[in-house]
Amino acid sequence: MNVNQKISVDLVKYQKAMNFSAKKDVRYYLLGVCIQPCPIGGTMIVATDGHVLGAFHDPKGQCDDEVILSLDKRDLTQYIKEGAVRATIERKDENQVEIALFNKHQCDYQHEIRKAWYGKDVVIDGRFPEWQRIVPSDLPETDQPLSNGVRVGNLDKFRFTKVASKEGAGIRMYPTDKDSAVLVFIDNEPDFVGVVMPTKWDQENKGSWWFKLKKQQTQEALKEAA
Repeated sequence: MNVNQKISVDLVKYQKAMNFSAKKDVRYYLLGVCIQPCPIGGTMIVATDGHVLGAFHDPKGQCDDEVILSLDKRDLTQYIKEGAVRATIERKDENQVEIALFNKHQCDYQHEIRKAWYGKDVVIDGRFPEWQRIVPSDLPETDQPLSNGVRVGNLDKFRFTKVASKEGAGIRMYPTDKDSAVLVFIDNEPDFVGVVMPTKWDQENKGSWWFKLKKQQTQEALKEAA
């Protein structure tokens, strides 16, 4: 992150992305959350531990160049408790980073809550992996999703991982008929079978920002080819 570069980030989305960051890894660049400019506007907020990945689109985010940030989890929780929904982060010099908190997505003085200052360790110098390569560019061929639209609450508290007595045990989810239950099996627990009840899925969300981006890129490529 260059001196005087200022970015704008959705704090709630950043907090959610932190769940996908690595906790202890020699690949230090995976310990933070990457903020990147998005070709369809706004920014992308991305984190991965090399095994799972989470990517969010922040339509109102601002970022000129890629930045990997490592905000303190406790501080972030406190910011959100104070009503902050967005922050601007600016590197004032080589050793100081200024964070301004806002209670609206408009980053102007009328909505500013307060400022906080940190050392240079908030910014992780490194190159984030080319994560786009592992995200499918097309929707699945079938309209039958693996999880069949299960409610998040039904998978809460790691219910199935608690059943697995071995770390790294594989969990498989099989949808049955359309709009019916999902069967769950754990590879080292042959005596176990789980069932997750389905719920209705909002078809308007199918595709999300990622597929909109891919569609735009495809259209641009076709125009150039013509």
